[in-house]
Amino acid sequence: MKRVIVAWAATVSLVACGEYPQPVVPIPPLTSEIPSASGAAFRAEPGDDSFRASAPKPGDAVKVDAPVPEVFTLRSGIKVYLIERHDLPIVSVRLASKRSGAWYDCNGPTKDCAHPAAGARAFAVAMLEQGTKSYNALQMSDAFEAIGAQHGTWADWDSTGVFIKVTADQLGKGLDLMAEVALRPTFPKAEFDRLRVRRLASARAEKDSLSAMAANAIAHSVFDPGASDHYSLSGSPAELEALKIDQVERAYRDAFTPNLLGFLIAGDVTRAAITPMLEARFAIPRSGFHDKPAQRKSGSGVVRARAIVLVDKPAATQSYVALALLGPDAHTTDRDALALMNVILGGSFSSRVNMNLREKNAYTYGARSRFSMRQWSGLFTVGGNMVADKTGAAVVELLAEFDKIQAEPATESELTDARESILMALPGRMESVMELGSMAADLFIYGYKEDELRTLPDRLAKVTIADIQRVAKQHLNKDLHIVIVGDKAKVLPQLESVKGPRGETLPIAELDPWGKPLQENVK
Repeated sequence: MKRVIVAWAATVSLVACGEYPQPVVPIPPLTSEIPSASGAAFRAEPGDDSFRASAPKPGDAVKVDAPVPEVFTLRSGIKVYLIERHDLPIVSVRLASKRSGAWYDCNGPTKDCAHPAAGARAFAVAMLEQGTKSYNALQMSDAFEAIGAQHGTWADWDSTGVFIKVTADQLGKGLDLMAEVALRPTFPKAEFDRLRVRRLASARAEKDSLSAMAANAIAHSVFDPGASDHYSLSGSPAELEALKIDQVERAYRDAFTPNLLGFLIAGDVTRAAITPMLEARFAIPRSGFHDKPAQRKSGSGVVRARAIVLVDKPAATQSYVALALLGPDAHTTDRDALALMNVILGGSFSSRVNMNLREKNAYTYGARSRFSMRQWSGLFTVGGNMVADKTGAAVVELLAEFDKIQAEPATESELTDARESILMALPGRMESVMELGSMAADLFIYGYKEDELRTLPDRLAKVTIADIQRVAKQHLNKDLHIVIVGDKAKVLPQLESVKGPRGETLPIAELDPWGKPLQENVK
């Protein structure tokens, strides 16, 4: 025993001194011989670069075989979109409402719109797991953990809801908890107060985020004050301070009514198995609420016609720059052509905007464009974070690309690359049951046909260069808002070079970090 202890102590001493004992088996010398799959050695000859003489042959074309969900309706009126996938014993279930997360739409039986309460519905959905008739917040968390479930809630511009992902053998227990969360929340006052403190902290922190301030400025500038989209999803600090618990409860009741709900289910389950499980747990009576949300108003908001919108962020080393305007909604018949046009303009790394502002001019690490096509309104934006000293120059280049896509036809190469970019991304949308559920949610929320993705390749193939230019002229030739978040002292002198379409000097409106006007004009 003493010898063992002494040997161990000696080893520790060597390690402590930075000296290590030699390995028992010496490390073999390096060799240029690389074993092949057959066991024979392959010798790489120095300087043999002949394989570089020609490009590798392209692989087979990507084949997109998008699933088509089975659609049926429960006795309560709730629609079900089911995508069976039996390769793994996992099931994803979403319960989505067509109500926007922005604020309640005031179209219930009472038509009470006196206090719209921005952020009320997003707050309500966030509270669903914080207490129900049978569970408090901690008990609910423990119950989900006991069955190994992924779970949560969401609120976006077009929908709200709850979701779970469980192994197939735990689906019944998972649906029990989902029904408890969706149908029987109690909105405890203590949890309401706790969550408000957290959301207030997040809202106040937006003044330190260029992108968050830009999103607020864009929403308040582009959308009319009577539109849901004019408001923040989560609410400003002032709106959260004023929020009442009864407004949150009303926002919840307005969303979780059968005619507005849909189940999006993907995974290892059949219709025969899932139907009785849902009927037993979600047998709620039909409601008198409208079958669809009331149409949200759209139109120019704080700023009308072309103008510059500025949010001051003193000492910022970058500026967030965006061109923003009203876009088409999700039901436009031009959405395929618009998707391709957007990829060409700014929707990919090799897009015109990114090649200009990043590769050619080095104003940014990346600039992008996007159409946000929502249920009843739409938004187009293009831009990104720019070097502060190049803010004005970046705006000029963005405006030039904005005009060029309308004036000059795309090339065949650009159109081909755009098609491939969209189609090659599709398989990634179907890798997991959660992603399949998200795909089905788009079909339900926007009312698309069940074979929407399966027919996409053929639809894209029919889009022509003339279509690209037509939709660019039609949908981009509107009131344009130039939104800038940055150091006002640095930015203002640079904006002298930014002119309107007829060479006129543009008005500059200044907003606070949450999109509220500070004054009519800063000049």
